[in-house]
Amino acid sequence: MFGPLVPWRECGDCVACCIEIAIDDPALVKPPGERCLHCTSAGCGIYATRPGDCRKWYCGWRRLPELPDQLRPDACGIMACLMGRPGDANPFLRMYVVAQWLDEAPIVRSPEADELLARLRLVGLPVWVASGQRMSLHFPREAIALHVLNGTEPTADEAEEVAFWREQLG
Repeated sequence: MFGPLVPWRECGDCVACCIEIAIDDPALVKPPGERCLHCTSAGCGIYATRPGDCRKWYCGWRRLPELPDQLRPDACGIMACLMGRPGDANPFLRMYVVAQWLDEAPIVRSPEADELLARLRLVGLPVWVASGQRMSLHFPREAIALHVLNGTEPTADEAEEVAFWREQLG
């Protein structure tokens, strides 16, 4: 969904994924929120030979050319990820984007956070905001999500947005 990698972007010394994501690979098992044993101050110490799970995974900054350099996870403190739970009863969890605050930092408003969330809304998927184990739906807004989940009739002002999400989520 995020498409191919942005050709001119490299992870460099950003190690957000080395800490935040879970790895369940025969070559390496690591729970989310813990620093990988191969993580160094200069980046992944085994980048060229990293396990398959690591080779397949890239954050939104590596895949979305719309995200400028200042929104690289280590620069803004937030990592955007494409996630999915196919078949989940909640349609907002079947395919979504999560904006994960790094190191379980408290969720706060900042120019970077506002810019990242505004740009993620353009992807056309539900956007969740997460810190540690806490996660809340940011887009669409709650009133719209409740109409979609409950099948209720929206107000005239909400009708177009509810119709979009119903179509988008099937």
